[in-house]
Amino acid sequence: MAAMPRCAHWQGELQYCTVFLSIGTSGVVQPAASFVNEARAKGAHTVELNLEPTEISSLFSAVILGPATQIVPPYVDKLLAEFTVHRCP
Repeated sequence: MAAMPRCAHWQGELQYCTVFLSIGTSGVVQPAASFVNEARAKGAHTVELNLEPTEISSLFSAVILGPATQIVPPYVDKLLAEFTVHRCP
């Protein structure tokens, strides 16, 4: 029996994805390049954070361009601010 590709696990998890971020990648290496389509098909908000546009930029709900050190931290802060944290009494 052939070994299962390492990405196979992640492909199954995309069914639970509500936000999909692609950070600093060319977007052309499979199977990861198809993840944006799978996430979108499940209704996830998809965001590409990259230094420059890629061949698949048009597939994303939003594209944010710039150096990762400058664009990722503020975007993650924005995402975290949108979540409500429920604490047990």
